[in-house]
Amino acid sequence: MTQRRRSWLIGTGALLVLAGLGAFFAFQGLDRADKWASVLGLFVGVAGLALAVYGARAPGQSADGATAGGSINQVRGVAGDVTIGAPRPSSPPPPGSTP
Repeated sequence: MTQRRRSWLIGTGALLVLAGLGAFFAFQGLDRADKWASVLGLFVGVAGLALAVYGARAPGQSADGATAGGSINQVRGVAGDVTIGAPRPSSPPPPGSTP
């Protein structure tokens, strides 16, 4: 399955779940829908906390024992594009201009 197809399936599934949940809340009435939303919010919050803890405890990337050809450049704290390589050749001045 391609990444694009997987993204479409996940997006469509999430949209269907949200539409079904909205219809469920609409048929429950305001008071019962509020109670259901509170319970569902609790479970979503606990799941989010669990994912945050898992993400914080996951090991970082490592390149121990990796062989790199050429030089290695580590760039941090840069806002914007970074180009590493030989500088671009300068363009000649337009004809008729004085240097």
